[in-house]
Formats: sequence, structure tokens, C-alpha cells
Amino acid sequence: MKWTFLKDNWNMDELVWAGSTRFPAMPEMEQQADHIANIPTPASRDGYAYVSLVTKEKLQPGVKLSTRCAFDDKAAPLIVLPKKLIEKDGKLFYGDYLEVVLWVNGINIWNLWTDETGEVRIRNLMRLEKHVESGVIHDFTVEIEKDRFTVTLDGSRVSIYCGDIYESFHLGITGCEGPCRFYDMRIEPIEK
Repeated sequence: MKWTFLKDNWNMDELVWAGSTRFPAMPEMEQQADHIANIPTPASRDGYAYVSLVTKEKLQPGVKLSTRCAFDDKAAPLIVLPKKLIEKDGKLFYGDYLEVVLWVNGINIWNLWTDETGEVRIRNLMRLEKHVESGVIHDFTVEIEKDRFTVTLDGSRVSIYCGDIYESFHLGITGCEGPCRFYDMRIEPIEK
């Protein structure tokens, strides 16, 4: 599956807009000439929408997602793995999910889940400190195996064991914590 986010050049046949149950406002990303971007949202704690574009169908480990993306300041484009999608008031949300986050100070991997009280809990699985330049387009890929993430950023790779990867999941991209731009997205099997 491959999408190039040029205006009038892609469709939502295999994708849906979704958001975390942590954030009440969830608009769609805005289409620009050559990319999609999350938009300013005054109700959000950082002033920008937390919004995801994910697969309608669930996938299994053995896949990778690649995107060319850019961000401003301390924004955080990320690759998200929602365990399941829940419909609420005509919109799709997720409460249990994994995030592989790119930001100006490196890469973080987070596990977020909803506890028995309905509160979303957060656990950091990895922090890789590395200067990542804002305002430029980065090649960002995450390979998802049964018990491992392999993250490639602009040609540099790192792998981490992760026992928290779901047996099946939706997969996609998210704009978070400021202006994030996505130019394309590819989901394909991991080559062995």
C-alpha cells in the first residue's frame, strides 16, 4: 500500500481518520499542495490537533511503515499502532496504542493503554537522544516484528526488543505537539 499526499492524488479507500482518547478535539489533517498536515486547534494543550491516519484493516507483525515527514520546533510526527478502533459520536478513537515518535531531540517509543478507570496510562519503552533537524524532510521507517521495532531515520538504524507489540493492530501516522507534515506513506511486508 502506498500513498503520495499530493492534492487530488490519493484516496481514503484503505484508511480512516482516528485519534487518541486522550485528546477530545480530532479534526482531519489539512491537505496542502504536496503534503497533509495537522492543523492549529486552540482546544489542544499545545495548540495543534493530535490526529492519525490509520489503516481500516488490522495488520500483523512482519510489516513496515515508511514516511517522508517534517516538523517545526518541538512538534512530533509519529508512527502509531492502535490495538483497536472505537467509534464514539461518529468519530474513531483508540485507547491502547504504541507510538514511535520523531522529534527534535531524537526518537521515543511509548506504550499507552486505558486502565480499568478509563484513564490513559503511559510508559516509555525507549529514548534515543539524537539531534533531529526541524523544518526539513526526513525519511522515517519503522519495521514491526513480533517482539522488535527497527527504526530507520535518514539511513541510521536502531533495533529494540519490545514484548508489548500486539498480535494485530491498525497502523498509520500521527501529527502531534505542533506542526507536522507528511508527504507520503508506504506500508509493506518486511523483506527477509
